[in-house]
Amino acid sequence: MATLWVLVFLVLLFFVGASYGSLRRLHKVRKVLRSYPWEYRESARKTAKEPAGVTVQLKPGDGQDGWTRGVVARDPLKWNRWNPEMERGAWFAGDLPLGGVIAMPGGSGFMLLSVRYRLSVDDRVALVRQRERMAQAKGAGIARNVSGGYR
Repeated sequence: MATLWVLVFLVLLFFVGASYGSLRRLHKVRKVLRSYPWEYRESARKTAKEPAGVTVQLKPGDGQDGWTRGVVARDPLKWNRWNPEMERGAWFAGDLPLGGVIAMPGGSGFMLLSVRYRLSVDDRVALVRQRERMAQAKGAGIARNVSGGYR
């Protein structure tokens, strides 16, 4: 009987350990959504697939031309899932040089965004000097992207 309890405990421990990363990413999504409002983006396109997620670029929703720098998008629960519906429009919450969350219209298909490039020293200094912006980013859990470069 004791062997059965040990086996059940080990299986339970395995499932908790396997889901820890997903729970941590869901917590970060919640923190970003509490700190930043939703903004509509005309499109989000997949540019490459990486071990850390899917590299995407966002198109501004206010009629501006051009695409943003590439950021890594990762589904909090699944690995490297990209929904092509986001190419028709997506909602973004966050601060683009730092990271954030994107979702399909209707609020489904959340993906956590993180920086895939190292910010230049001048860009980092300029961001750090904006105290309110950095305080909001710290509250959302995305301020590490400024100081750490790659994640």
